[in-house]
Amino acid sequence: MCNLNDYVIENGVLTKYQGAGGDIVIHEGITKVGDYAFCNCVELTSVILPESVLSIGNSAFSGCSKLVSISFPSELKIIGKDAFYDCESLSSVVIPEKVTDIGNSAFFGCELLADDVGFVIIRNVLYDYFGGGGDIVVPEGVKVLSDYCFQRCNIIQMNSVPMNTILLPKSLTKIGNTVFEHCEGLTEVKIPDRVTEIGDFAFERNRWLTKVKLPKNLVSLGKYAFAGCSIKRITLPKSLKTIGEGALMNNNLEKIILPDEVERIDKKAFDGNWGVFSLRVKRDTPAEKAAKKYAKNGKPKIVVIE
Repeated sequence: MCNLNDYVIENGVLTKYQGAGGDIVIHEGITKVGDYAFCNCVELTSVILPESVLSIGNSAFSGCSKLVSISFPSELKIIGKDAFYDCESLSSVVIPEKVTDIGNSAFFGCELLADDVGFVIIRNVLYDYFGGGGDIVVPEGVKVLSDYCFQRCNIIQMNSVPMNTILLPKSLTKIGNTVFEHCEGLTEVKIPDRVTEIGDFAFERNRWLTKVKLPKNLVSLGKYAFAGCSIKRITLPKSLKTIGEGALMNNNLEKIILPDEVERIDKKAFDGNWGVFSLRVKRDTPAEKAAKKYAKNGKPKIVVIE
């Protein structure tokens, strides 16, 4: 049990822990473990949270490299982003049923939570991958690829493992930020149709990537999502609404046919493509308006189709 002097508490929020670490039991009455409260407390080995805690803040326990176990209260509802980032000794977690929100990268770097193949999967979210690379099959049931989850296949990282192919499950609905950045073994990607969002930098700088099948339900294509690849042709789905900054820049595209309902095209979305690049749109559609607005900066040729 910690001494009260080990805590800084403000209005029921534990904002900072300043004790010696080890095995601690936090007393009742605290409703939230605040952002960064235990961040980089390298001597912390186990934590029992009281039933009064309803949320764990962003990066609350990140960098607690010796943390082996944590007991969550049954009423817990929120686990913030990066909450247990790089807790490399964390060997098991039991997420209470009432938890409705777990932030991006909450369990990134938690190698001991990986299954036999190397996947860290919690509540149908893939947080990290510690496998040997090669031909990777993400298991059915995974709905979200959390930010950076295949960072260990990024060839510019120390001790990276190669990703030759990736087979994504039909259950997938979202690809987070920087998931496949610099995974240069990829030449072709087929994204399942349930995916509605592809995050920022998701496939950036995969220079051998030439073939991409986008999902038919895609709504948002993040900034620089496919920048620096070698895509020659790509079909944008009818569902697409927004195209982020630099999303398809520096590829080998000659033309893009914009779906009628595209509402926004951010700057540099198609910059740096070879040849005489053109945007093709139907007259009197939201896409025509978006293309003309974009062209004021990017100055591509616009072909209006009746």
